[in-house]
Amino acid sequence: MVKTPEDLQGLRIRRPTSVVGKLLEGLGAQPVGMPAPASYQALQRGVIDGVALPWDGVLSFRINELAENHTEIGGLYSLSFVVTMNKDAYNDMPKDLQAVIDNNSGTAWSQIAAKSFDLLDVKGRAAAVAAGHNIHVVEGGSENTEWKPVLDQATQEYLSELEAKGLPARKVYARALDLSKTCL
Repeated sequence: MVKTPEDLQGLRIRRPTSVVGKLLEGLGAQPVGMPAPASYQALQRGVIDGVALPWDGVLSFRINELAENHTEIGGLYSLSFVVTMNKDAYNDMPKDLQAVIDNNSGTAWSQIAAKSFDLLDVKGRAAAVAAGHNIHVVEGGSENTEWKPVLDQATQEYLSELEAKGLPARKVYARALDLSKTCL
């Protein structure tokens, strides 16, 4: 069971993003990049020791069938999902099909999807509780004094890498933090 950063030392953990990979490296783990749907089989075969997933992913990918120990670090990270379409392909579609896409996308659709993911998070955690799993909640979440220095360092390194490429990383990051406060 992972309760402290030291408990991650040497563990092979499926990471969802390169940023979380940096976090895991800073915590002494060995991040493994793979699609989330591959997590079940990799965990089952011992290719990885654990996964970094929100509760909705634990439920959707049936991780609770294999893992009875969970560590919950509130506020660790947020992911954005974007659905895109080639503009030329969209323009080549008949107007009635364009209307189907237009009427089922945008801000309203994203709010519906967000509610669905939030509900799946609740269901995923409830399933682990109902199964009698061990859930260690890190007090203070990502602000916990044991975890925060490594988390902050990984964040700053990633932002610096993006800025070295000429991207306005810190400006976008600050805006994302502001927006996340309004969503909570």
